[in-house]
Amino acid sequence: MSVFKIEFTAQQFIEKSQEISVISHIEDCGIIEPLERLLWSLNNEAELHEEGARAAQERILYTLCNRLRMLRDFEQHPEIEDQEIVNPVFISGGPRTGSTKLHNLLVESGDFIYSKFWHVYSLATYSGTRDENPEDRIRAADEWTQWFETHAPGAKTKHYFQTHEPDEESFIFERCRFGAFMVAFFFVPSFIAWHAGLDPATELRFLEKALKYLQWQHHDGEKRPWILKYPYYFSTEPLIKNVFPDAAFLATHRDPGKVLASGPSLLQSYFLAYSNTNRNHVTGKLLLESQSAMMGRHVSLRDQHPEIPIHDVGYTELVKNSATAIEKIYTHLGMTLTDRARRAMHQWEQANRQHQHGVHEYRLEDYCLSREEIDEKCAIYIERYRQYF
Repeated sequence: MSVFKIEFTAQQFIEKSQEISVISHIEDCGIIEPLERLLWSLNNEAELHEEGARAAQERILYTLCNRLRMLRDFEQHPEIEDQEIVNPVFISGGPRTGSTKLHNLLVESGDFIYSKFWHVYSLATYSGTRDENPEDRIRAADEWTQWFETHAPGAKTKHYFQTHEPDEESFIFERCRFGAFMVAFFFVPSFIAWHAGLDPATELRFLEKALKYLQWQHHDGEKRPWILKYPYYFSTEPLIKNVFPDAAFLATHRDPGKVLASGPSLLQSYFLAYSNTNRNHVTGKLLLESQSAMMGRHVSLRDQHPEIPIHDVGYTELVKNSATAIEKIYTHLGMTLTDRARRAMHQWEQANRQHQHGVHEYRLEDYCLSREEIDEKCAIYIERYRQYF
């Protein structure tokens, strides 16, 4: 098996992104260390195949160009900072817990501002004017989604990236300092370990700026709440409250045994786009450690911060009786659930039945995991939230 490396150094990436974006007066110093650490992991741990190395290089360049263009637009349009993010709603459930379905349902209601995939992938304007024709930005997102579907053909049964459909904020965080979501696409344990030691507040402040930026571009002056979803919000609710004081939270819960069989399967599907190495023997154990720690932190934070109202949503209820789950959510948010919103969500659910893109099959033993091990590691979480599984 041939392994390929990314040939650009961090400095060469910076210079190339300045050339592509035609922005040379801005020194983006904050991205240099994250970039250097990511490159080390990609070249020493990820075992990229030839197409994976090429695609990773292209992805890094696009991230750097997004950053430069965003910095330019904030410099040229200080009024972006005046945008108000009002009563944002964070779906703070962990991965593989039904959060994607809940996000899509609430988007369909029409009661929330949300981001389409191309908004978060092509975050920044190309020209510096918000009334530009977005055709090139949309095309860039479309090319990536098509490339990813081709090179990770089984991935859409787990999470389907579609250019004009709602998606989470993972690519926004990638524009900050590449972010923890890199773990979903590349085997980069050293980078993830380094990233885990950083202050999450930096990324949350970047998220606030990015939401203001997107609102300025697409929803100028709107007062509807944003509906936001990203697995790493789970267990960071108090930190989110520091940046978004009027935030509301919806925590989705699912049996950890199901989560920790589904998660490694997703990772291996995503990895194939960039590497031929089978990581099944390690991804299960790594996810068990990270997810059980996240679950434990969530329980502790709930105990330490009872003043933060978090509404719990069970996976089974969401899948089998979503109408009831939505009623409870609207009550928690203090919002009126109209007949129009009910119909729109029901129609979306009828048109997007589970497994319509194929059945996602997985077994714990395929990832060197056992039910007993999971129950032991996640015991506190299971005891607290078993009723929602």
